[in-house]
Amino acid sequence: MTPHSMTGYARVRKLDGDREIAISVKSLNHRGLDLHFRMAPELDPFENALRNAVKRRILRGSLQIQVRVAGQDAVAPVTVNQQFVDAYIAAYRRVAAQHGFPGEPDLNAAFRISGVFETADQEPDPELERLLVEALDEALELLDQFREREGGETAADMRARNATVLECTRGMEALRSRAVPEFQPG
Repeated sequence: MTPHSMTGYARVRKLDGDREIAISVKSLNHRGLDLHFRMAPELDPFENALRNAVKRRILRGSLQIQVRVAGQDAVAPVTVNQQFVDAYIAAYRRVAAQHGFPGEPDLNAAFRISGVFETADQEPDPELERLLVEALDEALELLDQFREREGGETAADMRARNATVLECTRGMEALRSRAVPEFQPG
């Protein structure tokens, strides 16, 4: 059996009509299975299915899994929470006026605040879930190949180093066998 490295990286991109799914997996050494997902909030309903897909294939390691879906029909439509943005702008202007600070609120900063964007409450798309799990399975297969290749390279390096140590040990043994008689009283 070929040893597997605990570190590795894989990336898969899949096209499905107008949408593109991209999943990358980065693996690091860890005594248990530690999963970290980075994905848009509208993909949260799919996290359990993705976790289960990983658990079927990976027993240990720290995995960082990035999931991105792009395109016209990517996921549920996203809207701006207008009341939230209006409240942010009003609060910014009020505090700036109270303290005499110049400037206007930064809309880019407002868009980074959690809760500004909302998605329509709708059932998760089972077809999208199937595609996400399929893409993740492909990425995990590539990750396994990467880890096997890296593990094989590490094992070959260790065997070469062990052979060098053995060769040095044999040389020292030969030297010792010639040197011992020289130190014997005779």
